[in-house]
Amino acid sequence: MPVSKHRRKPGGKSMRHPGKRKTPAIPPWLPETQAWRRFRNGYTVPFFAATEGHEGHTEAHDVLGIIAEHAWQYNAPLKAVSKAEILREMAEPIEDLYPGQTTEQTERALAFLVEQGMVEIEGDEITVPARFQQVDKAG
Repeated sequence: MPVSKHRRKPGGKSMRHPGKRKTPAIPPWLPETQAWRRFRNGYTVPFFAATEGHEGHTEAHDVLGIIAEHAWQYNAPLKAVSKAEILREMAEPIEDLYPGQTTEQTERALAFLVEQGMVEIEGDEITVPARFQQVDKAG
């Protein structure tokens, strides 16, 4: 009977090569990514956890998320956000999933955030309180 000229591996199975063919992810240790996570974990995450399940506070969660995104800057103090910009962004529908909020709903959410000490409003400017301000030193 003829014998195969090809060598076979023990057990007749191919060997696994862990880690091969994996696409590299964006490194989570980038300074900007770490700074954003520290800010988010100290500012929005505790508020979301404390008010989870409370009726009517999903609007406040949405508003606070938008404020955090607009106010945050890498390696710089948090900037003030325009109240008109927040009202406009909250009114915009997101495809068929989210119809958008009325000005009254957004105003109530902002009032709740002020009451909870998450934002400060002066005129048309919304600012994040000083206790949440973080400036990371690059390097």
